Amino acid sequence: MSNETSQPLNSEQDLASIPMAGGGLSRLAIARLKSAGVPVVPLLRRVGLTPELIANPEERLIVRSQIKLLDEAAIALQDDCLGFTLARDFDPRALGLLYYVMASSQTLGDALKRVARYSQTTNEALVVRYREGNRLIINLSYSGVPRHSDRHQIEFCMFAALRICRVLTGRNLVPQHF
Repeated sequence: MSNETSQPLNSEQDLASIPMAGGGLSRLAIARLKSAGVPVVPLLRRVGLTPELIANPEERLIVRSQIKLLDEAAIALQDDCLGFTLARDFDPRALGLLYYVMASSQTLGDALKRVARYSQTTNEALVVRYREGNRLIINLSYSGVPRHSDRHQIEFCMFAALRICRVLTGRNLVPQHF
């Protein structure tokens, strides 16, 4: 992969340890930049990505590159809440398999169990845990990426999950806390 700007890899084990993402969130950010008239090629160069890589929906991206892209996009768009903005405006079906396994569930609990099970197919760095009891609990954490390095990606995930839960249930669900 040519979309990482740090040290060269020393072995196949190093390559396997780099968390990858489907890149859908990066593509949403690029579409937002283009619609705002922001030149994307220089921004992509700064984060070590290419227009060809972004244009191909089959290509997976290194999660760290996606995080850098979102940071740069937030600056260029002057949108300090870019993750929230993207989550508010996107079509949930753009999540592909992840949305459809949720939408095909009988209950919200089943949908959340499925998202916990399949979320890493979309983004290997995000770990979703679900617990059911007196209340539903969704826990988001990271694997292979320092949590402090990301803001917009996790913001998108939290609000996109809430929005999808609202769409699937037809109810205005409100989290107790984030």
